[in-house]
Amino acid sequence: MYEKQKKTDFFINQIPCNIIKSMPEDIKNKEEETEKVEKQEGETEREEEKTEKIEMTTLRSLKADEGEVEKYVSDEIKEAESKGKNYVERNGRLKRIKVYEFTVVIRPDLGQQKEKEVIEEIKDFVSRKVGLIIEEKNWGEKELAYRIKRYDRGKYFYFEYKSTGEGERELRKFLETHDDVLRYLIVKKEKIETKGHLWRQKMKEALS
Repeated sequence: MYEKQKKTDFFINQIPCNIIKSMPEDIKNKEEETEKVEKQEGETEREEEKTEKIEMTTLRSLKADEGEVEKYVSDEIKEAESKGKNYVERNGRLKRIKVYEFTVVIRPDLGQQKEKEVIEEIKDFVSRKVGLIIEEKNWGEKELAYRIKRYDRGKYFYFEYKSTGEGERELRKFLETHDDVLRYLIVKKEKIETKGHLWRQKMKEALS
């Protein structure tokens, strides 16, 4: 045992002192370099997100200049309701406007700014493709019934929106493929009236 320790001490003593002194500095320098790289990568990701948003805004502006303004479904529903209608007519068919309840659970560790961006993104999608948001509530952070994507807790947001039901499939696909969404639930809030009722209402309006 003594001989083994003696050999170890001998080999250590053979290492020049300047190398031994420089070892902690080398480790420190490597750590600093790693931190710099991680910081640069984070800044690059943020810049890419900003660029993507600018490109989207620029694209919308160009389309608007060319007269290709994207019509939001929410505007269509607003227009119908302003005329006292509870339906939207598309391709000769009447689509009843119904009220839906929509709850979405997002990751609890996003931070205030990122959380706001995610919710605005979801709201914009609903307004463009699905319907008119009429109510929204932040229910805060709650415990999940079971673990989802390594998370035991999530941030709950509740919405009510008016829609004809079209675009719901796209909304579900959007939410299911969103990295920050843990779970969602969409349900109708009121009963569906028959097509006959809608046609009678339309005829009544035409005769009045």
